[in-house]
Amino acid sequence: MHFAKANCNGKIWLFVKEGYQVDIVVYSTQQIMLKIHDTHLDKAFHIIGGDLNMVLNEEEKINGNPVHPDDTEELANCTRSGNLIEVYYKCSSFNWWNGRAAEDCIFERLD
Repeated sequence: MHFAKANCNGKIWLFVKEGYQVDIVVYSTQQIMLKIHDTHLDKAFHIIGGDLNMVLNEEEKINGNPVHPDDTEELANCTRSGNLIEVYYKCSSFNWWNGRAAEDCIFERLD
């Protein structure tokens, strides 16, 4: 990759190919906000990445304690109010596994 940036603790990374200028707007241990300028189109946009370790709804979890709407409300409100969209995967629907088997196994799609 032409360019790579990470948040302050190195847990959130962004890799960018040539033709984009990237400026860090805000970063912390849980999130990073970047301004990305496409030099070919002369257009800029902002992107936010976060390590929140939360699910948005019950479809994003298999097994373990049930997901309650109160637990997801703050993230859902933040997503709606910021007009944010969820990044979807082409592979597995889940990006976290507790490493256990059978009835102790938990899968989640953490945001």
